[in-house]
Amino acid sequence: MSRLYSEVLVQTRLIALSLKHRNTTDENKYLSHRFVCVGQSDLANPALTEELIQTDTALREFGQTLVVTFNELPLSAISFADKKKILHSAYLLKDHDIKIALENYNTDDEIIEIFTTMNLFDYMKISISSLDLSLKLSGNPELFNHLHEHMTTLTHEKKVSFIASRVEHAASHILARALPFDYFQGSHYSPADKL
Repeated sequence: MSRLYSEVLVQTRLIALSLKHRNTTDENKYLSHRFVCVGQSDLANPALTEELIQTDTALREFGQTLVVTFNELPLSAISFADKKKILHSAYLLKDHDIKIALENYNTDDEIIEIFTTMNLFDYMKISISSLDLSLKLSGNPELFNHLHEHMTTLTHEKKVSFIASRVEHAASHILARALPFDYFQGSHYSPADKL
């Protein structure tokens, strides 16, 4: 896996170099974030952590920002020694001002509260398609209100930014706009489109 990560990080640097002159205006400052997904067990490797730090340093020279994304929460069913290494690596990244994101944030997951109190994540991605389905199936406005309140609280208290991922059509865009999302990812860009 380390060879694969090295290749991904080299490609990330090359993309940043090719876009170096596009990120000079305020309009493009959010387009400069480069998300690299890292498996939790792989973060236990100190060599990968060092390579991520070096990549971040290189990206900053090109006006880019590295965001390390976890596709699962750290500290799932792994050994205590690995948990300690993973958290050490995560905080080493934070010490170097590297942003960390959580992919597929689940508001029902109780374990996430531990990580929000530790201020580990800068971004949390929520899949709008799964959220939309969940809200439709429950038909419960209380669920929507609870989610809105929870997101607002995390935004204000922990300075977490929320990313609406998989915004693929106008209905998803409307739902994402109704919730306190900071950023949007997906193929649907125009809120003016008709349903």
